[in-house]
Amino acid sequence: LLFLLVSGLAGSVDIRSLRAQLRRKSGIGCGLLCQFVLMPLIGFVVIKIMKPEPHVGLVLLVLTSSSGGAYSNWWCSIFNADLALSVAMTAVSTVMSAGMLPANLSLYLSLLDADSRVEMPWGSIFQGLGVVILAILSGIFVSTKFPKLKVWMARIGNAAGIVLVVVTALASVVGKKKRREGSESVTPPWGHEPAFYATVVLPFVISVLASLLISSLRCLRLQRPERVAIVVEVCYQNIGISSAVAISAFCSSPKELADAAAVPLIYGLMEAVCLAAFCLAMWKAGWTYAPPKVTLLAAIRGDYQPPA
Repeated sequence: LLFLLVSGLAGSVDIRSLRAQLRRKSGIGCGLLCQFVLMPLIGFVVIKIMKPEPHVGLVLLVLTSSSGGAYSNWWCSIFNADLALSVAMTAVSTVMSAGMLPANLSLYLSLLDADSRVEMPWGSIFQGLGVVILAILSGIFVSTKFPKLKVWMARIGNAAGIVLVVVTALASVVGKKKRREGSESVTPPWGHEPAFYATVVLPFVISVLASLLISSLRCLRLQRPERVAIVVEVCYQNIGISSAVAISAFCSSPKELADAAAVPLIYGLMEAVCLAAFCLAMWKAGWTYAPPKVTLLAAIRGDYQPPA
């Protein structure tokens, strides 16, 4: 499903628009700066100020360092932000993540005096990065060789995105039903103190505001749909990586596992709801390619991406 989502959306992009975004360095440069410098720094500062428990702070740091959630392309496609820039950023950031993710984790774990000996599931992480890269290359190949299939590729990508949302939701529900409490007291995701939720939500809120302000700098000369795409790419994190870390690192402690796993779960639910509201607001404000006067169904179903 991940392969179909990314390859479908990559294949729906006009190859000339994608090349133009790759040549035009301001958009990708701004986005990568926010993804690999700003977002991990925000996570670090929030952890230092809020002072969560070490296992919660570790997973939150992994979360804010894991850029490039595949759904970011889907959101940009659905609400007609600049999809070419979104796909270009996903391609470049996925390759860079192989080096930047370990580098950011090493830097900020040392500054936090955290236990850097925690076992990271690097095999699963790099496998996921490989799937995304292969999917993007496949989609670009289809878009180049078979341009008439772009509409069908967009439909495949959007359908795969919807199915992935449903599967993820079902998996979380089934997982909760099968979980058994151990000797430790396990706190459910909805039973934490307000400070816990504030710690998880703050990086998202700060990253939306900061990336929107940075991408709106006049010297960058970015169009409004490009700014929306950058915001989506920056704040939409890969919760699968942090979930894998939580499961592998804290499997011996039911309490720590429940707390750590709640971080990506809550962030994922919050980013889905908040990004939907943000994209709707940007569409109505005229910041996307979809005309604000068309109906919501027409805006979602229509392809308003500009030709190169």
